[in-house]
Amino acid sequence: ISGGGLSKPSYLFGTHHWVEAEVAIEIPGVFRAFNDCDVVVSEFVDETDGNNPEDMQRRILTAAQMDLSLLDLLNNEEARLVDSALNAEMGLLLTDMQYFRPSMLTMIYEMAVAERINKNEMAIDAYFQVAAAELGKRVCGLETLNKQLDVLFHSKSLEQQAKQLVETIRSADGIKKGVNEIDSLYKKEDLEALYEVLVECEDMTEAEKFLLVDERNRDWMPTIEKYIKTDACFIAVGALHLPGKEGLINLLQKAGYKVKAVK
Repeated sequence: ISGGGLSKPSYLFGTHHWVEAEVAIEIPGVFRAFNDCDVVVSEFVDETDGNNPEDMQRRILTAAQMDLSLLDLLNNEEARLVDSALNAEMGLLLTDMQYFRPSMLTMIYEMAVAERINKNEMAIDAYFQVAAAELGKRVCGLETLNKQLDVLFHSKSLEQQAKQLVETIRSADGIKKGVNEIDSLYKKEDLEALYEVLVECEDMTEAEKFLLVDERNRDWMPTIEKYIKTDACFIAVGALHLPGKEGLINLLQKAGYKVKAVK
């Protein structure tokens, strides 16, 4: 990202939680760009205690809890299916997890399957935050943790979340296919094709895509501009936020900046 009156360039990097961190080694210029930047910008930071992992984990688990039991949202066959899947992948029982929102269980189930397929210890979306902390680089966020949790746990009704959980488990083979397809397109740097696959994998309606992606991109733009006008920034956000008419690449170009791929 250059031009538009910037004194030094910043960089925009697309991540995905199904892609292993080791892929970063194969991406041309990524470490030079990362090292040239003073600030690492992620989707969110904890607005109360920085990025303390224990505090964030506690707040995520608190936000994921609900008063209603998941057993009240599933029929007997669905409950047996979910219980069996959670136990097989993570050694968890549905009775132990019944007061957590279905979207939380969907997320951790997908991550467990993806980790088993990739055999990775860290996803690429977490890698640069960890590297920033180790190198003493300042880490900033585009939204608060509360906003991120609201997106994760409240963008769909509990009934919709429960349905998605069951469908995700029933199509476990689809997760494997999705992980392999996303991994392949990510390594090819085919952003447009990756965008189509990600929207399909997340099973988004147009309304959901607006709330989860487009609206947040618009909300992030003033903060991105504030950051890049004062510091060289390495902005690492989900790849779904980069392409398209309402993607960050196009929004930055419309705002008068030059955005070109690093080779």
